[in-house]
Amino acid sequence: MSGHAVTRIGRQADAVFARLSRSYRRALERTLAGPRKVVAVLAVLFEISLPLYTQVRVAFFPRTDASQFMINLKAQSGTRLEITESQVRSVEGLIRQAVAPADLDVILSNIGVTPGFSSIYTSNSAQHTAFIQVNLREDHKTGSYEYMASLRDRLRAAMPQLTA
Repeated sequence: MSGHAVTRIGRQADAVFARLSRSYRRALERTLAGPRKVVAVLAVLFEISLPLYTQVRVAFFPRTDASQFMINLKAQSGTRLEITESQVRSVEGLIRQAVAPADLDVILSNIGVTPGFSSIYTSNSAQHTAFIQVNLREDHKTGSYEYMASLRDRLRAAMPQLTA
């Protein structure tokens, strides 16, 4: 490329940049001259766009099946550890009913933590709380989200005294 061509391209780029700069300056001046009008226009545009929100099918993090899920349980405050343990056993039974034996790998339950400094690192912070982790086999046929929905309904029906 010759020096003359480079100079010509540089001048054209400068002209485009100058036009953009002038357009931006005019838009900025109009915006600053009528801030209420700008806010009103933006509010109208926002309201018009709200119905479109339900049509958007994009997620920042697509839903994936991790082959596991966790259930956080909470009994009535002050429930003794033995009662919480019995309720967790019942929930484990519901899990075994809901999850196909061929899909179930491991159920791990953790019940209550003695209140103190260590309890700040877990949602399981007292004798009336527990969590149950359910791991599915790698080749499970039914998805984790289907099992979670099924268990959510079963827990509400069978054990309404628990928050899950």
